[in-house]
Amino acid sequence: MQTLRYFESEVDTLWSFLEECSYRSYDDTALKAAKTALVLRDWIEEVPMRQICNTYAIGPGDVQSCASSAEWMAYSLWKLSTIIKRESAHEHQVLYRRISEGVREDILALTVIRGVGRVRARRLKMAGLDTVEKVASAGIDKIATIPGFSTRLAADTIRNASIILRRMGT
Repeated sequence: MQTLRYFESEVDTLWSFLEECSYRSYDDTALKAAKTALVLRDWIEEVPMRQICNTYAIGPGDVQSCASSAEWMAYSLWKLSTIIKRESAHEHQVLYRRISEGVREDILALTVIRGVGRVRARRLKMAGLDTVEKVASAGIDKIATIPGFSTRLAADTIRNASIILRRMGT
């Protein structure tokens, strides 16, 4: 995986991170990998893109490139684990989906709704709509009051959540 270059001003932070991971090598490769890992950790912890870019002095394209590469590797790990180490397959699937969506695990289920990404999913959860079922049964007026949702988008979101439930047989 392509790693991010680091700046001299970041070395102490990267060393600390490597020590937390019980990694004792502080060569150039390890420091680049540490910076990349920190960016990805912030990504799946829903740190806003602007904050990630400011913290690590990188652009949004760098974040997306890291996430895309990590997503591919996590997907491969998940698929391999379904064959080789089945007991960890679910864990790897969750990691893959978290990297793919850039979210914490608690809103992962909401991101399967078409048109709902990391920001809208978090806003739905904050409004008490933390499952696909709750979104499907919510009123348009309730969702339309959530920032980022118009009346039309609220109706589309409810419809898309209902489609998912029908497909699941729920």
